Amino acid sequence: MAKVVIFGTGAAGRAIYRASKDDIVAFIDNSPSKINTFYKEIKIIAPAELKKLNFDAVLIGGVWADEMSAQLLNLGISKEKIKLIDDKDISYSTDNRAKTTNYYVKSLVGILDKLGYDYFIDGSGLLSILRKRELSVVSDVDIMLFENKSLSNLANILPQVFPELNIEIRYCQKDYAARKKGDIFNIIISDNSEEKMVLDINAYDKYKNFYTLPYNEKYFYIPKEFLDELISLDYKDFKLKAPKRYDEYLSLVYGKNYLEIPKQFLANDYGNLVDFQTLKKL
Repeated sequence: MAKVVIFGTGAAGRAIYRASKDDIVAFIDNSPSKINTFYKEIKIIAPAELKKLNFDAVLIGGVWADEMSAQLLNLGISKEKIKLIDDKDISYSTDNRAKTTNYYVKSLVGILDKLGYDYFIDGSGLLSILRKRELSVVSDVDIMLFENKSLSNLANILPQVFPELNIEIRYCQKDYAARKKGDIFNIIISDNSEEKMVLDINAYDKYKNFYTLPYNEKYFYIPKEFLDELISLDYKDFKLKAPKRYDEYLSLVYGKNYLEIPKQFLANDYGNLVDFQTLKKL
């Protein structure tokens, strides 16, 4: 049995843990608050401490796997010891996470409908529905609004509606193309279970002929006409809104074979992620 280390104790790291048949000797994590604590009685250490361990491989996965690999290489870990775990081989879901996710997604969209806010299920959540899978199989469920002021209103409402949940309001730390420092960036809703249910509420900004969303010093962009009309998709015992032109939308973001579950999808694979200079020229 191989001796392995898992990079990260977030959703991807925990999913790798559940799928692994190896001898897990440690977790590594970049979060200072987690160092020298334990997950499933396995110690969490800083990446810089790796060289003190006897191990055969470091297991990495999730959308940040490229960054993890680069960090490990910079620490002097050989490429042969870095093992990428395919997305298709892990699942973020558990029975409890599935039930909790479905319950709170239904509750949240009910609130949005009551408030009259336009929204749609986005990203990997939309892909899950189209692939006939549970929303809980992805690390978080993205809900996209069309106006930043809707985020401000929700920031006041949600703590009252969901007092049992964690409501994290994130603010812009600088000016963006269509959003200013101090504006709400997004709202993260999560529960307190080990396999956290996570809902990520964002809002697109209007910029030229596009909707845009800041992302790690770059921008997602979507042609406005792709989102002009919404439809309802059936999921469980409720409905979720989606762009009517979701085929064009998802083809731009993920490629034409978006219904296929890829071996691995990384941050650099997005087809609509550009820097600001490129965005200005579109």
